[in-house]
Amino acid sequence: MSRVALKPLLTIEVVKGRILSLDAMHTQRAGCAQVHRLGGEYVLIAKDNQPGLKEDIADLFEDRTPDCRRWQEAETWDRGHGRLEHRQITCSPDLNDWFAKTWERIEQVFRLERTVRILKTGETRHEVVYGLSSLS
Repeated sequence: MSRVALKPLLTIEVVKGRILSLDAMHTQRAGCAQVHRLGGEYVLIAKDNQPGLKEDIADLFEDRTPDCRRWQEAETWDRGHGRLEHRQITCSPDLNDWFAKTWERIEQVFRLERTVRILKTGETRHEVVYGLSSLS
């Protein structure tokens, strides 16, 4: 869905009390502000359309020297549809002050790592994505 197609859906009836999980195309400062004004929350992916954002988040998780005690981690393993998937997420509030002026109501950033193994062939895919959320 394009940004133009999403805009009419951002109404109080659709957004209030809901969590919007949006693709990188929709990771836009104005969209975050509008979701917040309408009473919703967001989970957004940072990719190459926001290179500074993605790099700042990646740098945080690559440098394990900050006080990581506030970081939270979780992982899941799923087997089905001929594959084994491992997902591991690490979340941190450490960039909130850094991003607060430009990303309204940011509460945390995250690093999500996915490893998928196709059981029949043994082929493995690995992906790391970064994002931000208004959820604490």
